[in-house]
Amino acid sequence: MKIISWNVQGLKGVQVLQELTFLLRIHKPNMLFLIETLVNESNLLRFLPKLGFDHFDYVLALNHSGGIAVLWNSDHILASVLSKEQRAIHMLVHDTLLARTMVISGIYAPAQARDKDHFWNHLVELNSVIDSPWCLIGDFNEIGAPADKRGGITPVNSKFLRLNHFLDTIHAESLPVDGRLYTWKKRVHSHLIYERLDRAIARRDWLDIYPQAYESHGNFTCSDHAPIILTTTSDCERHKMPPFRFHNAWCNYPSLRRMVHTQWCIPNVGTRMFCLSQKMKRVKQVIKEWKRRHFGNFKEKICTNEQKIAYVEDRLLTSPTSYRFNSWLHRLLKQREKLFLFNQIYWGKLRRKEWLTKGDRNTQFFHSLAQAQRRRNRILRIKDDCGSWIDDPDTIVQHFISDYVARFKSPHQGHRSLPCLGLPHLVSEEENATLICMPNCDEIKQALFSIEPNKTPGPDGFGAGFFQKYWNIVGTDF
Repeated sequence: MKIISWNVQGLKGVQVLQELTFLLRIHKPNMLFLIETLVNESNLLRFLPKLGFDHFDYVLALNHSGGIAVLWNSDHILASVLSKEQRAIHMLVHDTLLARTMVISGIYAPAQARDKDHFWNHLVELNSVIDSPWCLIGDFNEIGAPADKRGGITPVNSKFLRLNHFLDTIHAESLPVDGRLYTWKKRVHSHLIYERLDRAIARRDWLDIYPQAYESHGNFTCSDHAPIILTTTSDCERHKMPPFRFHNAWCNYPSLRRMVHTQWCIPNVGTRMFCLSQKMKRVKQVIKEWKRRHFGNFKEKICTNEQKIAYVEDRLLTSPTSYRFNSWLHRLLKQREKLFLFNQIYWGKLRRKEWLTKGDRNTQFFHSLAQAQRRRNRILRIKDDCGSWIDDPDTIVQHFISDYVARFKSPHQGHRSLPCLGLPHLVSEEENATLICMPNCDEIKQALFSIEPNKTPGPDGFGAGFFQKYWNIVGTDF
């Protein structure tokens, strides 16, 4: 199970939506808490559905400050809102894989000293009420040790008392951190201050269920806070390479036409069908290489950008006034914005005309539908004929294959002829000869060009648009 919490400091920016989309695509969380949304209800209802989750709920901002939203999917967990407060949303969550029920709370603790005691006392009172395993995640606006802060004035010991007293009272602990420790930064004059204000806290009964749980932190991008990612176990799910799909927008590049023509003109020896299949394989391989060189891998580029940002942030810890590192960080953030912009334009060109006229013009519409479709098509377990559940992926695959073979394979061997029933012949010999004769080139071309170019491609990844665009090259062999 994965849970992400991020103090976004407002949901109005376009970059927030792009960063969230990439974050969700990389980590695929089961639940997402957005802290400090800072928008009214109408803007919130426009924004949250674009993230593609099955369910969501929220607490509105009060006087243009605060606000919490929670979003979740129903593939591995069953969740419902237990209670909502101005600074917390408490969720009742059932882990379907472990068959365990728990409470997970998204927290936005007050930063003002006058409100802190009341808030933390209220959490202590909740501890006596919540009898299920309990985990809290969010922005606590407290540090628990001198190592939780770097830069600025050295904190006094009294700064650590409130958080540590709470942990001791409810018998909980902060989850271990994998990677960079700090989740908040601020520049004061020429000094950079880093603190760990966001964290995940788990009571011991929750840690008994997930003893390997840990948290990791994202980069600082469009918010002063970094997202925190709570992971309960190591991610052992197999990730398969996505199949090749030819996108018709690539036809706008003249270099691709030259490459297709070059590969298609290479002679082959064998039957005509064999030669056609070999040419298609060569073209596919060349297009894959061309795509990798021309567009690169968006995910790899963003990850490389994140690694460089993390490296520069580490250097700025020791040299906050360095002109070189500050300008480098500025360039990396601009590069990140350009990558997201290119990705948005690129995906926009690939959508169908019907989606542009009938759907949401934001690229999130495409991603949310694609993600929802993948979730609906995903098979986690099946029940066999004996009533036993099968959850091993390889066993599920073999069970489907054997079931379809048994269902559709004919039990009869050899050729079977229909008995003579004395039915009249309604098709003449001339009509029959016309029906079974080989179609000519014009008929094949007419049938091909009648197909909508963006229809689903075949198993080889090439749709009708490829053959229509390059008909003068591939038409004869096709």
